Parts: sequence; C-alpha cells; structure tokens
Amino acid sequence: DEMTFSVFMKIDSRGGILSYDIRETVIRNRKRLTYEEAEEIIHGRASAGAEIDAALKLMNELKNILRERFKRGGNVDFSLGEPVLSLDEQNRVTDITRKQALESHKLIEYFMISANECAADFILQRQGYGIFRVHPKPDMRDIEEFNVFMKALGVNYRIKRADNRDFQEALSSAEGFEKQYLLEKNLLRAMKLASYSEKNTGHFGLGLKKYTHFTSPIRRYADLVAHRIIKGHLGGAGSGNPERGELKKTAAHISDREEKSEKAENEVFRTYALDFLKPFTGQELPAMITKITKNGIVCELLRYPVEGFISYESMDDDYYVFDEERLLATGRRKKKTYRIGARVSVIISGINMEGQKMELEICG
Repeated sequence: DEMTFSVFMKIDSRGGILSYDIRETVIRNRKRLTYEEAEEIIHGRASAGAEIDAALKLMNELKNILRERFKRGGNVDFSLGEPVLSLDEQNRVTDITRKQALESHKLIEYFMISANECAADFILQRQGYGIFRVHPKPDMRDIEEFNVFMKALGVNYRIKRADNRDFQEALSSAEGFEKQYLLEKNLLRAMKLASYSEKNTGHFGLGLKKYTHFTSPIRRYADLVAHRIIKGHLGGAGSGNPERGELKKTAAHISDREEKSEKAENEVFRTYALDFLKPFTGQELPAMITKITKNGIVCELLRYPVEGFISYESMDDDYYVFDEERLLATGRRKKKTYRIGARVSVIISGINMEGQKMELEICG
C-alpha cells in the first residue's frame, strides 16, 4: 500500500476537465509494468490479464483524446528522444542510443499534465499564489534565428509571432526524419527555459494558462511544496502555508538548482560518451551536419548521437567561407558547399576529455 495524493477528474469527450477533486488516498499496486510491457499490451501483442488489458486500452483511448485537446490548446509536442547510455554490470558504456518515444510514455505524460493543471487551479482558486511551473514566450530575436535555420534546412515556413500554434505548424511542415529531428532540436534552443515562480504566468510550451509540478514529490522539491500547500487547504496535520516572500525565494532556489543539476547531468553524459568513443579514433563514421558556424561545422554521428566539431583549418582541400544568412560553408576555389542536414563521412581525429571536446575531420 502507498500513501498518495490522488486527483479524481471528470473529463468530457473532447478532453476538457469538467471537474476534479484532490484527496489524500491509499493505493495498492496490483501489477507493476515497464513502459515497454505496457506498450505491447496497448497494441495487443501481449497480455497481463483481461482486467488490466482492458484498463490499459481504455487509458490509451483517453490519452488520444487528451493529445487532441492539448494540440488544440497549442501544446508543442516534441518527439525527439533524448540520448541514453547503455551500461554493463561494471557501469561501462556498451552503447549510446536515443530513447524511443512510446505511446505508453505519452499516456503517463498526458495524465500527469492533467493532474498538474488541476493542482495549479486548486492553488490559484484558494490563495492566488504558490509554486508554479512557468514557461515564457520566446523572444522575436530567437524566433528570427530559428526562421533563418528553417530556410537553410529547406523548410518553406516562417514563424511570424511568438504563438505556440505557429511553432506547431513549423514542426509539422518538415518532411522526413532528419529535417524533423533538426527542427525539434533547434526549436528547443529557440525557446526559453521553464522555471519555477510564486506567480502563475502560464506555460508557453504546453499551451496552458496555469501549470505546476505535483506528480513527482519523491524526486522534485517543487512538487513537495505544492503538496504542502494543497494539504494545508485540505486541513492536513503538519502542513503549512508558506508566505508569498518565502515561496518566491524557494522558487528561485529550486530553479537555480535545476539548471545546475541539468548542466552536471549533461557533463556526465558527455564524459561517459566521449570515453566510449575513444576506441573509434581514426575510424571513418557516417555523420550529419547539425550546425555551421564562422569557425567550423558541427556534426552528429549517425550511429551514436554525439556531436563533434570540424574546424575549417582541418579542411585543407580549400579555404571555406561561412555564409551567415544561408548558414552555408562554401569553398572559395572549388565552390564545394556544406549545408545543414547533409550527410558526411568523418574521422574522429581527437578526443579531449578535460575540455569535453571531440574533434572530427571530413573524409575525402
């Protein structure tokens, strides 16, 4: 048995939340499934018993309804799987892959977003301030840079305003996996970072007017603060209702901690990934150009989702000039051109563990 907070929602056929009730509850886990196992059941390729199979399929129907509701609201839904390390029993890296986006992931994600939305509404209705997950609109300068990137990629679309539906259209305008992947990757860069605040200002990326983090109190302090606020209004013993000033300090602190922890996580991933790739030094590997700068070309290995850098100085077949407007690198004499999204063959020429850099050279 597990002591929990539960959100009971009544949802209509279009995914709208008609009403909700937040209660302290006790739940009993009758079956534990991995995302992969749940995925097989959803698609009818496996079974966990008639009752659980039926429940999962009903949940999947609701997930599809919620997906359409969030899409109508302007949710920018990314399918880009984050890179993950596969480790053996000695914690040595055996592979680097992208996490596959499963429908079972989306099922839980949309349910959690709905619960978080209800928790935010509960707090707003009772005190007007609290702990909220906020995501501001992107700046037009960042949008213009993204428009330049889309044009360089050959995508015939232009974002004209900071509206999440325009961002939806931009993603859907790309054809083929590689363009979609590059668009998602750079659209994330164009967006501002989400953070925590004692004031609710909405969440641009999700297309929601109110949002908080409520569903993961065992791993996020913000969720625990939200639980304490809600419990205080439900009359729970031992709970408090922090003052606005205290919540402002808490929100700033956990936003700072989140940024630092994500940076540390990225550095750890990069360290393990580069150490894994050391034995490949000198080997020819397929790659895709993901960025072109005034100093060189950034490529991501196709077999392993890790980026490296090719300096123009290492490209001794010509003198390459960077075109900032079209994001191209063109040889002055031979007119050979490198574009974003193009596939190239590269050699890992050096790995600097201390600087976390991987130097590449183009073959041929």
